[in-house]
Formats: sequence, structure tokens, C-alpha cells
Amino acid sequence: MKKKGLIIATIVMVLVLAVSLTTATYAWFTTTSSSSVTNINVSVAAGSDVNIGLTTTGSHVQSATEANFVSGTCNWNDTTANAWAGDEGLSSSVDTGLSLSAIQLAVGTASKNVAGGVAAADVDAANAQLTSEYFIKANESTAQGHATGAIGTIQDAVENSDYLHFTLGLQPSLQTIDTITLNMTIAATDTKKIMGMTAALHVMFKVDGEANWHNIDLGGAGTYNTTKATARTLTDTNTTYSGYACTKTAYNTDTTLGTICGTSDALAATTIAAGSSNIAITLGTTNTAMYQNSVYPIHQIEIYIYYVGADSDAVGAAVIGSSCTTYFTITDTEISGS
Repeated sequence: MKKKGLIIATIVMVLVLAVSLTTATYAWFTTTSSSSVTNINVSVAAGSDVNIGLTTTGSHVQSATEANFVSGTCNWNDTTANAWAGDEGLSSSVDTGLSLSAIQLAVGTASKNVAGGVAAADVDAANAQLTSEYFIKANESTAQGHATGAIGTIQDAVENSDYLHFTLGLQPSLQTIDTITLNMTIAATDTKKIMGMTAALHVMFKVDGEANWHNIDLGGAGTYNTTKATARTLTDTNTTYSGYACTKTAYNTDTTLGTICGTSDALAATTIAAGSSNIAITLGTTNTAMYQNSVYPIHQIEIYIYYVGADSDAVGAAVIGSSCTTYFTITDTEISGS
């Protein structure tokens, strides 16, 4: 089977907890009682063999058609029913233009939403498999942003301000494509030896509207004080992958983006340092074309990326010097012999 139409996706999302500034766009965490992030930008670019887009609602859409997606330069506005605006339909590129400048603390999640506040009993543990998408601001009165203890009244967290959320649609544009792989590479970019706040970073996703969320703690079993050279194992709260494969890799030595996702693009030489992680979601089956019954399927991957306040790594000592950059790369393969 040969590689085909390597899709170069740029991401783009830069989460930085650092104490120096270069010409790149960085996000900052403070060392005060709250941790703040600014200027997180997300964009994705794809090649011609896979078309991509964002669902207008931000969430999975049942029986979606191209009319449910926007692409190109997109804008988020949660005061409207169709929160994402852009060029209608799928195309070869998406630029969300997100700027998460309002984040003050890590967030928590809850099993239900209650008017006037969320009871402590309804707040999820750090690695809980979320049953409903209720995000709450972490309780600043408890230990450094932890969403634990006597909650009282906690405000809802603000989507794409306190946490990142979008649903990416992917559609093959060739009849011979059999698999599409989305790599989410969270690269440690600071020079510190310890994981720091990156250990409190979680990625949560669903594929094609499956029933249960997947929640992956990038810190693994380690803590914010664990060195990046220490081997980590990334575990998922939900290990059922129906109709797709998921591979989770934690790096304790340096590698390159090209080694991870096979891209031959200029980004291939990008160093992915020890302390980084990769989550690879592969849709489709080898030697079975996605194109069936004269239909190019639109697959949907709904993604949340957020710092978990209930995670014991979300502490002030973790903030200093931590930084990470996230790359999304999309590759596809063709049926052998095509």
C-alpha cells in the first residue's frame, strides 16, 4: 500500500507557559493565583485528497451533508444557532481564527448542569469519561484551580474561550482512498526538564457520534514534576474503537514530526521533543475503499482540548516554564495497487 496525498496540516495551536517572547505567537500562563492563556490560534490546511470543514454547530451532526459544514476562514460566535461561520461546505483548508484570550483558570467537567451552580457530587474526577458536555470554571477558592471540594456556585465555562471545542469533518475526494489518519501531536517546546502544566492537558474526542467520550490525560501516570525523559503510558477512559483505530504515544526522547506522521512537507524536520505526545485516529480499513454505493462519506471527529482543574498537576508550581505547540496532520492511503 503506498502513501498518497499526504496532507500537510498545519496546526497552529500554540499553548505557551513561558517567560520569554520570540517572534512567534505565544500564550502565557501567569504565576499568580490564576493561570491565564492568551492568543491561542488554530488553523488546519489539507491537501487535495481529503476535504475538511467544521460543523456549524461545533458538535457532531447526525446524517450530515456538506451544508452542515463551513471551511476556509471561519469565525466562532456562540450567540447564534450556527456558531461557526465561513464558506459553506468542505474544502482543502480551515482556519478557525480562535484566540483564547479569556482563560483564567483550568476548567472542570460535570455530569449535569444545575441552575445557580454545580454540586460537588456532580463534578467529575480528573480522568472521568464525560457523559455530558458540561464544562465549568474551576473553583479558584480551592487548591490552584481545582474543581473539587465544596463547589457552591460555579459558572459555566465559556466554549472556545475557557476551552477548545470543534468538530472536524473529513471526506475523501478519491474513490481509491481506504484510510485517513488524523494525528494530534502535542509537542513540548520549553527547555524545562519537567512536564509542568502540560501534564494537566487533556484531549477528549468522539468519532462519528459514538456513544461515549474518550478522555486522554497527556501526563499519564506521572505528575507535573515528572521529568520529560521518563517513560509515560497514555491511557484512555474508553478503549472501545468501533470502525477506526487509535494509537496513543508518549515520547521521552526527541523525534521529528515527519517520523510521527510520515509527512514529506517542510514540517517533517520539526523537532518533537521529549515530553511530547501523539494521538493518531485512523478511519477506514486497509484495502477497502471508503467510497461505497456512489457516496464519499463525511467522517466527523469531535474534539475538546483543555486544562483540567481537578487534575493534581494543575498547580502553581507547574506553571513556570511549561509550553507546548499542537500540530494536526492528516494523511491518507490508497488501496494497494491503485
